[in-house]
Amino acid sequence: MFSTPLIEDAPRYYSLTRRQWLLSFLISIPLALAISFSISPDSMSWWIIGPAIAAYVGLAIWMKKTQNNLGATTSEHTLVLDETTVTVQDRAGKASQTYDLSNVDRILLKEAYGIPGETLADLWRELRGKPKRNYLILEQAGNQHQLHFLIDSYYGLKQLDRLIEEWSRRGYRLQRQ
Repeated sequence: MFSTPLIEDAPRYYSLTRRQWLLSFLISIPLALAISFSISPDSMSWWIIGPAIAAYVGLAIWMKKTQNNLGATTSEHTLVLDETTVTVQDRAGKASQTYDLSNVDRILLKEAYGIPGETLADLWRELRGKPKRNYLILEQAGNQHQLHFLIDSYYGLKQLDRLIEEWSRRGYRLQRQ
């Protein structure tokens, strides 16, 4: 079984993660300025330190609001995958949607799943607006159900890989994209 937060609003989530990474880099600039000019004995350095600290506080507040909004995009539902079903559960653990994999025409999987922001190359792609997306698409009776989800650990990644292998052994129609 693999259980992970479901991304409710994927476009908003990916936009907010990009902003979060950008703010993480930007917040270090006023902090570095404040530290470097605080060492200086020049009395004019306070004219730089004051605005640098104000910029730092402003960016920190914006970053906190972004984190709260980001948490809201993943806090309502959990995606639970097991050998025979894909279930979307609410906070209370009640199933709001259940897909029986024996009734699904095809399961579209990514070629490779991964942890977002894992490498510097991933961070660079994230900042350019091309984030690592983890999702699966269930095709059933001509309808597609796309489910975006988070992978936040190597353990979760390994669980997902084992589950996909089990789906393959059971004969479900899997297709990598």
